[in-house]
Amino acid sequence: MIDWERIPGIIRPQYAMLIDGQRNGWWISSVQHPTVLRPYTVHRPNGEAVGPNYRLLAMAKIAAVDAMTAEEEDAA
Repeated sequence: MIDWERIPGIIRPQYAMLIDGQRNGWWISSVQHPTVLRPYTVHRPNGEAVGPNYRLLAMAKIAAVDAMTAEEEDAA
C-alpha cells in the first residue's frame, strides 16, 4: 500500500512516500514561498528532480507513483 508522510516545513511541508509503512526514498518538496504557482516537485531517492513542477499536491503524488513504477518496470 502506498501512503504519504507529511514532514512539516516553514511555509509548506514536504511529503515522503511510504510503501507498506516504510519510506522508500521518493519524496515531494514544495517551494517555501506562499505565492509560487507550481510549488510541488517530485524527487528520486538520489535527490534528482523528476519531471516538471506541479500546481497541486495530488498531481505530484500521482506523478511520483507513475515515475517510480516506470523505473521499476525499466529495471526489470
